[in-house]
Amino acid sequence: MANFVPPTPEISLDEGSAAYERDSEVYQVLQSRGFVRASLPQVQTSGGVMPFRGDLPPNLTQLTDEQLGDLLGLCERWHGYVQDQLAEMEMIRNKCLAQLTFIESKVRLTYKTGADGTKTTVDERKDLVKVDRRYVSAHSEFLRNDDIYTFIKGIAESAYNTWQTVSRRITQRGQDIETGRRGQNIGSQQFPQGPLFRRQGG
Repeated sequence: MANFVPPTPEISLDEGSAAYERDSEVYQVLQSRGFVRASLPQVQTSGGVMPFRGDLPPNLTQLTDEQLGDLLGLCERWHGYVQDQLAEMEMIRNKCLAQLTFIESKVRLTYKTGADGTKTTVDERKDLVKVDRRYVSAHSEFLRNDDIYTFIKGIAESAYNTWQTVSRRITQRGQDIETGRRGQNIGSQQFPQGPLFRRQGG
């Protein structure tokens, strides 16, 4: 009778890393629910159609109401596009962090004993893990995506501030118009002519 080999619950390094690869699955679920990824907004310029990246014109206060409305729409689409990119980058970043954590634990187990068979100390295991090629590769990948995420997060905050700037300008424009109308109404009021009071019997 062949020797029975009990199954081991420990997962291999490659299998464990692959378990966190879920990008394509996420996109499939989103598409099945009718979600479409935001596209980079385009704007017509004197040089042709160009991508809009949230840059405001220097003559913002001189734009017409229609131009302000168009600009606000561009800012909304730009903000939506950046938020979409930020969400995607956060998903990738979280995946890399999960893979890094798994690989760090997996590699640490291989260094419970040294090359001479003696048990290693906690500090020795930490050092051995940090210089292990597998850990360094996973850590580098995480840092790269974390830097991209941080950069896009800053762009997202800027995109929101840009939208707020245009929105406030439209609100101010409306308030200025309303104030002007009130002033015209007051100036056009007709006051009675002649004395307001008369002496009795006069």
